[in-house]
Amino acid sequence: MTTTAPRSRRLLILSLLAVIVGGVIYEGADRDPADASRPLVHHANESTTNGATPLSRPLTSNFVTIASFNIHSGKGTDGQTDLSRIQDLIGGCDLAALYEVRAPLLAENQATQLSPKIYREAWFAATERHWYHEHFGNALLSRVAVTQVQRLPLPGTRGKAFRNAILAYVPWKDQTLKLLAVHIDREQDRQMQLQLITQLFLALEAPAILVGDLNTPANDPLLDDLRRQPQVTSPLHDVMNDGVPAGNIDWIFAKGLTTMTADIFETEASDHPMIRAKLRRTTADDEPTQTE
Repeated sequence: MTTTAPRSRRLLILSLLAVIVGGVIYEGADRDPADASRPLVHHANESTTNGATPLSRPLTSNFVTIASFNIHSGKGTDGQTDLSRIQDLIGGCDLAALYEVRAPLLAENQATQLSPKIYREAWFAATERHWYHEHFGNALLSRVAVTQVQRLPLPGTRGKAFRNAILAYVPWKDQTLKLLAVHIDREQDRQMQLQLITQLFLALEAPAILVGDLNTPANDPLLDDLRRQPQVTSPLHDVMNDGVPAGNIDWIFAKGLTTMTADIFETEASDHPMIRAKLRRTTADDEPTQTE
């Protein structure tokens, strides 16, 4: 009896520990939507002496350059994960919107890892939680002042396929540029989410830019209708006309802006190309032939 009782207690304790550990693992392994009420993960590379205000420069030129890139968690078509290749591609822009960005459990999120050498600020807008932290979503990098960044969850019916959009406000001389960046579902929720995003974009006061992995080709009626709206332009079509690849699903749309340049960069750094556009304010005091 003296040996049986302690052994039984040990077995009970081990059983309870196994249940607790199993519960922790089960709960942590599940994927849940990120809490949209939580502040975004924000990283500023330079700050004032009190650490409160980022030292991003204001956007004072008549031009803005933006990149949009589904980075596929930094994993290239060669199977190698190398963020330096992403960094080389997105350099030189005022703003860069990124999708399929990861936040490793014991490391900084990939947007923060990418920002130090070329961008002043980074915002990580997680779409989902996994292993008790926000681990996957979209991001915005900026080298110009941004006054506000919001995470807008998108409705969905596909269980664990969580999506959101980023809405950012960029002071631009006497105006405010609105930037809407999004990664839309590619299955049954695509049409619903695309309709919501295009309606939101059209409701934004110009100047405004919509960028994203829309998982939608150019011949989709919603995109075709968007291109026909007053003030709306597709920089890729402005520059490439009918040369835009038929299978392209990554887009930039602008409202109240004029296209200067637009490019599609095919790269082995991701399973998506990077797209980039340089846009000019189309206000009355702008010179139509002004170059930078």
